[in-house]
Amino acid sequence: MITMRALIVLLLVGSCSRLPLPLEDPAKEREMRPDQLDLGGGTTDLRPPTGGRPEDVVVVMASRMRGFYTSVNNTGTLAFEAGPGAPPLALGALRMRTGSGDGPNLGGRAVLSTGLLSRRLLRDLDALAYSTYVRPTSMAATHLAPGLSLHLDLDGDGVRDTTLVFEPANAPQQGSVRRGAWQNWDVLQGRFYFTQATGAFCAMACLASLAEVLAAHPLATIVDAETEPGTALWAGQRTGSSWAGFDGAVDALVVSVRGRRVHYDLEPEAETCQGTGYTTSQRPIFWNVTDCENYHQ
Repeated sequence: MITMRALIVLLLVGSCSRLPLPLEDPAKEREMRPDQLDLGGGTTDLRPPTGGRPEDVVVVMASRMRGFYTSVNNTGTLAFEAGPGAPPLALGALRMRTGSGDGPNLGGRAVLSTGLLSRRLLRDLDALAYSTYVRPTSMAATHLAPGLSLHLDLDGDGVRDTTLVFEPANAPQQGSVRRGAWQNWDVLQGRFYFTQATGAFCAMACLASLAEVLAAHPLATIVDAETEPGTALWAGQRTGSSWAGFDGAVDALVVSVRGRRVHYDLEPEAETCQGTGYTTSQRPIFWNVTDCENYHQ
């Protein structure tokens, strides 16, 4: 016969065995939260903001650049706009156009840059990703979508030695560039080229994985280059050519350094929330205008 004391012990042991085990690494718990985007191209939604934006999301707008800078050459243009389509985060994105310039020093180029990663070792990057949209009316070559570049110091003197460049066309395992659709690109899983030759790689034509880059240049460090911040999202080139007439957008830049992950959401001004504007957001869902405006603060 089970005594009352034994029965109580059995009940306690049984209830304790059903308790969830805590995660040993708080960083892993952060990565499992539902308000983190899936870098593998999934559609994990951000949680409703309930009076503010989710943790680790930084909203970048023309009036609040938060460490980012815009620049254009020749016929290039930039604009924070609503849409196109259903952006990965909230209401809008940064539209990039190159214009019709074609020829020596006539091509258009549009750049969003930041020094937030400067002086960081390349090997410390855990994640680097962003999303692109190419409009169906874009006149540029069909394989082109905005790229990402990193100025690198390879020998520790603090001066840029080369620039490491990722373009979506060099990541075929992630899919080909499509028009009229948002696509996510995992930069660290792509292949890169160098604008200037290094001791291990030629310029422009030699493609390398991140592992190959780090094996050859383990101390590679992201640096600013004179007036140019170390990290840039860009579209176009100074000679136009196959980039002439490009029209697209970028959004949802994801950066993680040693487990600290931040999502940069490129947005139009908070006025876009007015009327029924807030209803177009799917990630996160805004329940009213105030909810949307608080997210943009």
